[in-house]
Amino acid sequence: MYADTDDFRQADISGIIENSTKLCRHDGRSMTWNRKLPCTFQGVQITTQYVLIDTKRSQTNYINSKQGTEFHYCLDNMPNEINTYLCTEIAKEALQKSPVRIAEYLSTGSTIILDCGDYHAIECVRKNSINVIVLRRLKQQSHIPSGRSFKNIAESNASVLLHKLFPRESFLVFYEPMTLNFSNDVVILENSCIHCYNVDFSLRMKISSNVFGIEVKTDKASYMWKKNETHAKARKYEEYMGSPCFLLIMNPEPIFYSIDDTSITSFNSWVAFQNYISKTAQ
Repeated sequence: MYADTDDFRQADISGIIENSTKLCRHDGRSMTWNRKLPCTFQGVQITTQYVLIDTKRSQTNYINSKQGTEFHYCLDNMPNEINTYLCTEIAKEALQKSPVRIAEYLSTGSTIILDCGDYHAIECVRKNSINVIVLRRLKQQSHIPSGRSFKNIAESNASVLLHKLFPRESFLVFYEPMTLNFSNDVVILENSCIHCYNVDFSLRMKISSNVFGIEVKTDKASYMWKKNETHAKARKYEEYMGSPCFLLIMNPEPIFYSIDDTSITSFNSWVAFQNYISKTAQ
């Protein structure tokens, strides 16, 4: 019944998470990291009722952990629907238990949520004054449709455009591919500071090691609002990756830009940008 090897194939299920129902604690506060899954999604019947999302909450007392085919999940300290469900499941015989889905963020601040599969709640243990549920992954898994969720429609449209201009046969296009953490090199911008640089897309020709960054903005006004941050991220990306980061402004029509220290310069056309990437990547 339970998996004996850690060979589950993960996929991005942020799309179904975005279409799940948020749950609340008994005090009315929203529980961002627990969701109730829809009965169907993209025409597929969903048999698992709940999903628990690992938040990598290392900055708090609630530290979830994955240990092979087991997952240890900290219960919220306030009564809620998830607590009741998991504790009820523990008391059932194995054949009577219902699965709960586990998912985890790819990185802090990422919109990519990776599927970890169906689990059964096995027991509750007390660690450092916190109730921790021990869950064990099932050998037989239900099907959850994969697919990503974007922060906004501009990024969704940018993904379509990038895959059109840079076909899968020759290029790799990734959404939110990495978080660059410069713990010893914080950028101060007026009343805020940046220590993580999460580019929207990365682009690489399969025969090349050059990984280009693409930062997406909805329109020129969005760029101007975050201009200093955009230029700081682009500089740090190039320092770290050794390849430039470009700007893609989607409205009123998509235009690619190179990013200098304080200004941006547009490419004459999509073809000009394609040619530049292809030439530089070789």
